[in-house]
Amino acid sequence: MDDIFRRRRRNPYVLPGIVLALVVAGVLIWHYALPHSSSTLPDTPDLAASAAAQTTPDLPPPATPPAAAATAPTVAPVIPAPASVVPPVAPIVVPAPSPIVAAPASPATQTAALPATLPTSLPSFNPGTIMAEAQQLMSSGDLLAARAALNPVIISGALPADQQRPAMQLQAQINHTLVFSSRRIPGDPWIDSYVVKPGDMLQKICAPFSMTSRFAQRINGIPDARRLRANSTIKMVKGPFHAIVTKSAFTMDIYLGAAGGEGSLYVCTFPVGLGQDDSTPAGKWVVEPGKKLTKPKYYDPRGGGVTIEAGDPANPLGDYWIGLAGTDGAAVGRLSYGIHGTIEPDSIGKMASMGCIRMRNEDVAVVYEMLIEGKSAVIVLP
Repeated sequence: MDDIFRRRRRNPYVLPGIVLALVVAGVLIWHYALPHSSSTLPDTPDLAASAAAQTTPDLPPPATPPAAAATAPTVAPVIPAPASVVPPVAPIVVPAPSPIVAAPASPATQTAALPATLPTSLPSFNPGTIMAEAQQLMSSGDLLAARAALNPVIISGALPADQQRPAMQLQAQINHTLVFSSRRIPGDPWIDSYVVKPGDMLQKICAPFSMTSRFAQRINGIPDARRLRANSTIKMVKGPFHAIVTKSAFTMDIYLGAAGGEGSLYVCTFPVGLGQDDSTPAGKWVVEPGKKLTKPKYYDPRGGGVTIEAGDPANPLGDYWIGLAGTDGAAVGRLSYGIHGTIEPDSIGKMASMGCIRMRNEDVAVVYEMLIEGKSAVIVLP
């Protein structure tokens, strides 16, 4: 032992050499026996690319599951209503007949359709006559002067019998513009203007003029009386209107101011049918308050409890009833008389009713709007 220790002491480099050899051998074994790897650190993995690599390419996105589609609410598109659309009201029929339309931007030039019985053409008048003069003034556009020339001779009855009706026809055509349209001509004594104030109601506006709101709607082209335009100017006729029925001619002449005579204005004429066997009482009547009806129910005046509902094709009254109360002559005390439409237009111009005054449905619609309860007189002449 002592020799060994002595030999180690004599060679101090032997043991470190053995350790070094072992280390070198271990490095060589690790280098060749284990997998070879890069000498650089790997990059941080691309998580987005990795996720994309796991999806199937070129496929559309998945459809909404049926259950979800079934429960999804269906929303209808909201379409704003036009300003002119309003709650339904009773229809208003214009002359000859056409539906009422909204007034155009320039109401002063609007003209209404002709009343059903207003002539669209007139005969030629002999030169030098009042009618020829009025016709010339009318052609030149001076409607007020034309009417001012005609009306006095019409009212006075000074014209020969064969000229009276042609003169009335000419004046009726003039009144198509002066009365039945929205045109307002300065200086017309029978017309006034009214500027609508916020909150105004047409019925109250018309009351001082003895004019119905329905007639104001007609001549001004107002589709809904509840929707007046504030600060707009509307035409007003100085009423009330009156009627004279001439039984021998089967005519109803309409006047302003009075039922004919001095101070009145002749407006237009409608044909009528009258009672069988001359049973329409002559005399003076007034439009009875509360007895102007639309869609009237028919009650047989002969009794027996027979009634016909409104809207029934067999209802002989049509769509309008204007109840009359007798105030003078043979009309006093008479009940259940009135002016109404008919389901028998061929009876106009004949004695065919039970005593009432029949009119064509399109004509009575206009007269219904013109005559006013408690104020309009209806005079029936032989």
